[in-house]
Amino acid sequence: MNVLEKIQELCKEREINPSRLEIELGFGKGTLYKWSKSVPKSDKLEKVANYFKVSIDYLLDRGNLYDIGEAIKGEREYQGYSIEELSELIGVKKEKLNEYEENLVPISECLLKKISKIFDMTVHELLDKYNIYDECIPPQFNGDINKYEAFKKTRDKDATKEDKIKTIAAHTMADLTEEERNDVIKYVEFIKSKRDK
Repeated sequence: MNVLEKIQELCKEREINPSRLEIELGFGKGTLYKWSKSVPKSDKLEKVANYFKVSIDYLLDRGNLYDIGEAIKGEREYQGYSIEELSELIGVKKEKLNEYEENLVPISECLLKKISKIFDMTVHELLDKYNIYDECIPPQFNGDINKYEAFKKTRDKDATKEDKIKTIAAHTMADLTEEERNDVIKYVEFIKSKRDK
């Protein structure tokens, strides 16, 4: 998966289109689409990573997950796949898959998702089965990893919306005169008072 595809996937998850992302980050029109054939400058890549709250390694689809090879190998053997079969299904060489399984190199989240899907599991289910899932699931989720992960995704999406609102408000208020700011504050108080009725 190239950088553009990774960004398109993140845009889809956050319900924003790439053109809108370019505007919000102050990029020229079509900047992101050029990244399908070229490597972006690090400062622009960093802006995208910060926007989505992911690492640059994640955007570049570099391996960043360590020590999960035993889970991949264990599940592969449990489900009866040979290393050749699984490597063909995920589109990597057998030698590379062996390096992942032996924890010699880190694996990317994207490839781990692909492997988990072949195993008919989520990444979290795979990691939990092999006692690698590193989060404590709150009791209200009754051990259901998928519900907990869905909750976290929704929570993070809401936090992103809240950040946008605060940013817009801060930029808008900065451009106003003292009198205009007071008018805005009075208007907000008026709107809130209607809520209580």
